[in-house]
Order: sequence, then structure tokens, then C-alpha cells
Amino acid sequence: MNQDILVKAIDVTKNYGTFRALDKVSLEVARGEVSCIIGPSGSGKSTLLRCINLLERMDGGAIWVKDELIGYRRDGNNLHEISDAEISRQRRRIGMVFQRFNLFPHKTALENIIEGPVQVLGEPVKEARGRASALLERVGLADKANHYPSELSGGQQQRVAIARAMGMRPDLILCDEPTSALDPELVSEVLDVMRDLA
Repeated sequence: MNQDILVKAIDVTKNYGTFRALDKVSLEVARGEVSCIIGPSGSGKSTLLRCINLLERMDGGAIWVKDELIGYRRDGNNLHEISDAEISRQRRRIGMVFQRFNLFPHKTALENIIEGPVQVLGEPVKEARGRASALLERVGLADKANHYPSELSGGQQQRVAIARAMGMRPDLILCDEPTSALDPELVSEVLDVMRDLA
């Protein structure tokens, strides 16, 4: 695969029973490129992102992130599903920011960000805390490090979720309608952070 291409999807198909959510979708996203998928509700935007991040299994087609086939390994002309452990390894390279923030309610903003690097990547706590503090500063929440999600506005929670995704140092960050659950007055603060990061 071309080294300048970060994501490549070819003929991705996904069915839910008799409903075809994705019908031979193909796309390429270059390294450093910011791409938006726009369409009406139910058109398959979230489904495509969930297939890229292995939260959904495709029924057809193929997706590569960098040069690695996602969800399968090739044996000649045959594709074989990979194990759960291999899926977890591939997922580590892909950050995901959801519509709902999905923060751990019993952990502070800082603890939410260091959970993945410490538990999944085996990063030392001190190092993870330092990087998490820098990420909180980058998203404008340095003063909220010790606040729990219930003490943060929706926009602040979503900014913590963005910092959490970045904390894993992924090759790719997927954002699934990250402002759709926010009150209108909070949307701009999240979009401003996303523009800055882009």
C-alpha cells in the first residue's frame, strides 16, 4: 500500500439482517488528512467508522490502516478472521471519540486519560500522568484534571474524551459525531479543539 495512505477501504459491505448499511463503500485517507463523512441519519457513517475500528465485522470488502489489513489475515487468496487478541492489538492504533463521551464516571479527567496507556500499553504511571496533564492543557482543561465527569459540562467531557483518545498515541483518530450530544452553546468549544488538533 502507498505509504502516504493511512486508511484504505475497498468495497466495504455491512448488513444488519436484510438491511444493507454499507454497500461496497471505498475510500482513501492520506496521512495527515482530515476527512469528514457527511450524510443523513442511517446512511452508514457510524457503521463505517465502527468497521474501521473493528467494533463491527464487515460482511464484505477490506480495510487497511497504514499497511495492515484490519480484522483479517491473508493466506494466499483466502481471508481468515483474526483472534480477539490480534483485534485488540490493531485497535490500539485507532483512537475513537464517540457521540456519548463514555468516560469512566468514578475516575477523574486525568485518570480517564491515563487508564489506557497504563493498563493497555504498560506505560509507567508517572510518565502517563505527565502526558495526560499536557493533553489536558492542550484541550484547555488543565484546571479540571482532578474533576470527575459529573463535575464537567458536556463540552468539557467531550474534550476529555478527545484527550483520552490522543493519550494512546494512535495512528488514526475516528470521531463519530462528537458534537451531536452537546447543547448548541457547547458545540463550538469542542469544534475549536478539533480544529486545533487537526
